[in-house]
Amino acid sequence: MTTEVSLFPTFLSNLITSLRATSGYRDPATASTDIPVYDGPRPNDAGDMQYLVVGDFDDPEVNEPTPADIAYVNSPAFNPRAREESWRAPCVAVAWSGDTDISTLRTAAFGIYSTVETLLRTDMTQGISSGTVRSQIIGATWRQFQTDAGAEQR
Repeated sequence: MTTEVSLFPTFLSNLITSLRATSGYRDPATASTDIPVYDGPRPNDAGDMQYLVVGDFDDPEVNEPTPADIAYVNSPAFNPRAREESWRAPCVAVAWSGDTDISTLRTAAFGIYSTVETLLRTDMTQGISSGTVRSQIIGATWRQFQTDAGAEQR
């Protein structure tokens, strides 16, 4: 019998599957105009103008792996077989273009963010029935850039 060490991999996989199944989103391996949802770091050669990265900070300034920030909490004293688990899964919603209209890109990036929030509010467990899973967005940091290649909002 195998003991599940963490629910995090299952949660993250279920979240990515749910996002890719959402209208307007897709697996990056699928050719369409829908927004790709990347599992972890986005390949450097991907040319998507809008995309969502799940499980990575997707920071172009940092070329190193991103921790998934899994944290474990000790077992409750009243039930030594139980344990509480908490984690953070970084997600990055990106919209960029070849022009300088940051307002349009901000609206697009917030639209992607809204999809993630709606999905988590609709199903906080992301299909995990064992234990108590409650997912939520706990914060967001927005950055916008103007470069020689155009504007970007993340």
